[in-house]
Amino acid sequence: MGVSKKLLVPTVVDAVVRKVNDKRITNSKDLRKLRVILPDPVARAQFLSDSGDLESAELRISPIEKKRSDEPFQGLGAAVEAMKNVSWTTLEELKGNEGVLKKLDEAESLLRSLRKALTSE
Repeated sequence: MGVSKKLLVPTVVDAVVRKVNDKRITNSKDLRKLRVILPDPVARAQFLSDSGDLESAELRISPIEKKRSDEPFQGLGAAVEAMKNVSWTTLEELKGNEGVLKKLDEAESLLRSLRKALTSE
């Protein structure tokens, strides 16, 4: 059927069997609709109800959220948080470390370029 095994719990299987016996599901194309219905909790609840069928469950599928425009820079926030969490003792140990200083210079240069690209018109 192509449905994730973790979504095929006994209650779902029982509901499918009941709906097939009632001739509310008649072919494999209908069963493929479960791929979209079962991951959505509202649509799944509608399908599992006695009055629910595939069509009414499909109407309750929540729309997929659009990606935010700042998503490419989500990692930047994680990097800033990681830098904030470096202990002072670790900083003391890294003082004068050429490899770390080189990485900081590279990061600083990249951040300046990003700022310039995002602020210039």
